[in-house]
Amino acid sequence: MIKISSKLTALSFASLLVFSACGPQKDTKAPVIDSISVLTLTVTVTASDNVGIAGYAITDSSTQPDLTSSVWKTNKALIVESYGTYTVWVKDASGNVTHSDPVEIIKDEIFPTVTSVSIDGDMITIIASDNIGVTHYMATTSSTVPELDSIYWNKTETFKLDRPGVFTIWVKDGAGNLAKYKDPIEH
Repeated sequence: MIKISSKLTALSFASLLVFSACGPQKDTKAPVIDSISVLTLTVTVTASDNVGIAGYAITDSSTQPDLTSSVWKTNKALIVESYGTYTVWVKDASGNVTHSDPVEIIKDEIFPTVTSVSIDGDMITIIASDNIGVTHYMATTSSTVPELDSIYWNKTETFKLDRPGVFTIWVKDGAGNLAKYKDPIEH
């Protein structure tokens, strides 16, 4: 015998019976790759999913890896052993998988070039070029080469100087190649 609460309407009781008979809905939505960045031989993936990401993989094949393969990692920073063309894969806990377009990882040994630097008030603009693209800009009061992962890198070519001084200007490309402007700049 099924006891029905007096507050349960016929419609909600019918919905309850349908849910009970069908069970919870299965996740069929694949993850979405939001972005891929490459620094030397490390490929970093940002992805989203309606339930949650369960793994990341990178292969030199367009064939999906088996869901239980050891190529799947929980770390979104994937390391490859050599330059070439790769496919990035992302899976969720339900086994839904998505993949990227081919990702070309090339050896970039060409350093960026700083072509000009201008200061207007507290704002500095650094104009630079590179065969692949300049990705970060920095002005330091030290002539010491900055760390590649320093929090002081700026992603835009124009940014605010936080104090007066004599600055060494640095730029970085996507492969981590650094270049410095020929002369220090005084502000």
